[in-house]
Amino acid sequence: MPILSSGGARAVAEGDGDRVLHELAMDYLIKGAIVIVALVVLCLVLVIVYRRVGR
Repeated sequence: MPILSSGGARAVAEGDGDRVLHELAMDYLIKGAIVIVALVVLCLVLVIVYRRVGR
């Protein structure tokens, strides 16, 4: 499956709207997963630091 670039509008015009929507949904899903993992790691680091400080 080719990656969309400036040809995205042309793909929609040619009737590949489903493919474009699928790629956008996958992009948002991957980015959302990255953000969630980063937040979990941040929370774990903060808990470890908080316990080491002893408060």
